[in-house]
Amino acid sequence: MGSTLSTIRSLLENQIDVGETSLTTDPTNTILNTYINNSIRKIVRKDKPRELLSATVQTADITINTNTVSMPTGIFYPDTVYYKYNSGTIFELLQLDMKKMIERETPTSFFKTTNTGNPNYYDVRGTSLIFNKYFSRTEVQAIKIFGLSFPTTLSEDSDTTELPIDYDLLIAYEASVLYYQKDDDSENMQKYRELARLERNDLRIDLDTNDSSAVQLDPYTFVGTVGKPTTNTDIFFGSS
Repeated sequence: MGSTLSTIRSLLENQIDVGETSLTTDPTNTILNTYINNSIRKIVRKDKPRELLSATVQTADITINTNTVSMPTGIFYPDTVYYKYNSGTIFELLQLDMKKMIERETPTSFFKTTNTGNPNYYDVRGTSLIFNKYFSRTEVQAIKIFGLSFPTTLSEDSDTTELPIDYDLLIAYEASVLYYQKDDDSENMQKYRELARLERNDLRIDLDTNDSSAVQLDPYTFVGTVGKPTTNTDIFFGSS
């Protein structure tokens, strides 16, 4: 677990040199808490800390003649999406910008509900996932999703963030940018954006625990495996 709200706020107060805040100071501790929570959400979206990567698969149901599903309530942002064939075979879908997805499918086909089949692509639209094909059947749990869990909103001083203490400075720097935005203080905004950038770069190196990583060709680009069923999916998703 990471630091408490009071610890992170003290670090932020020190950065912006306002002293200890309360409900009656300027700024108030309430507004600083808001900046901190907004910064944590920004960091989670941008950096995808492993502490918030869910190890439990979330599922969504498909409905015939539709091409969208609602995002599971436990997913802040999807990381990997799988689709289940009627036969039970499961394969990974590729995320593609919606405009490009429509171009590949052609607008004429994309907007026809008769354009059914197994999708290859998806995109995130609001709180839904949209696919390049309309579903040819109705089935529960046909979509399998791994993603980022929601970070805890810190409200009490004793509340603790899921991000490890390594992120404390980055949170404070990002929150400082928000603080100086209110006065259009471009000099300090730029200062803390640069500090956040440098801190983020250091964290990506320091917190990288994947010692077995290797450069690999993207299978979607070089092997043409979009829509190719994933082998031995029972390891993750159970037997069909």
